[in-house]
Amino acid sequence: MRGGIRNDGKRAEQGWCIFAHWLSGISDWLTLAEILYPNYSLSANPLSDLGAGFFQPSSNIFNVSVIIFGLLVILGAYFAMRAFHSKSLVVVMLLAGIGIAGVGFFIETILVPHLIFSFMAFFFSGVAAVLSFRLVTSRFRYFGAALGLFTLVALVLFIVGVDFGLGHGGIQRMVVYPALIWYIGFGAHIIEG
Repeated sequence: MRGGIRNDGKRAEQGWCIFAHWLSGISDWLTLAEILYPNYSLSANPLSDLGAGFFQPSSNIFNVSVIIFGLLVILGAYFAMRAFHSKSLVVVMLLAGIGIAGVGFFIETILVPHLIFSFMAFFFSGVAAVLSFRLVTSRFRYFGAALGLFTLVALVLFIVGVDFGLGHGGIQRMVVYPALIWYIGFGAHIIEG
């Protein structure tokens, strides 16, 4: 064990490096899509509005970046298996990655599949962050678990329509951003080794 992490090799470390690098760029693409969407409101518009339609600049950026993000989470599950040998973390990361990629493939106008994949992405990302508590032995374990719990609580609030004045889009960001921070932090923490 090195640096407070159960890590079984250089190859897994290299994979996580690539994974963390690409994930950190996802937030940049999200911001660009928000800028290009006419009259977009962080409070009023859910994230999926950025991907609605096929021929506007924000939808192309959003959908492609979400699909890449989902595929990277799936790739990250492979490296997590090699590094940690934790089947439970791998399963929830795979389900989260499938959900995330599914959001990009099934835009919000394809309602039922979009809702299913969105729920998978939100729920399993939160669960993955909570499960990482068992694998990380440094203080990051508490931060990761807190991010996961925050994601899950915000998801419940989002589903029942309690937004504390943040609006529909604002409370949805309280679900997504902690999970995104966890993915970046978990990958970076492993790289730091």
